[in-house]
Amino acid sequence: MNSPNTIGRIDYDTQLTLKWSKAILEGGYTVLPNLLIKHMTDLGVQPYHLTIIVAIEMHRWRPDSAWPSQQALADITGYSLKRVNEITTELNDMDLVKKIYRDGRACLYNFDPLVDQLEKIIGIPHASPIVVEV
Repeated sequence: MNSPNTIGRIDYDTQLTLKWSKAILEGGYTVLPNLLIKHMTDLGVQPYHLTIIVAIEMHRWRPDSAWPSQQALADITGYSLKRVNEITTELNDMDLVKKIYRDGRACLYNFDPLVDQLEKIIGIPHASPIVVEV
């Protein structure tokens, strides 16, 4: 019987290394559910939204939130600070990524609304969110 971390006889890390190479993966990688990509249209997500979601996800080291600066998001995406702010505000208004303002600090970005939307699409009720103090 295979362990939970194997596909056939090859574990996930080996699968990733075979796809991308160890040298490339040493720079890190970001996990994104295929359902997000498959249901972009259903969610109203445009490619520029997805670019920002991926850039935020690169900084999400905890399950409840990420807090990259808008400058970091601009540097990663090549968008202007104004455009980053517009897109993150759109994602918040679309009830996909909650943007939480903090005095003098980078905004927090929470993906619970996006998880809720994806779970509704596949017919699964969302569990209670994980809350971690920052």
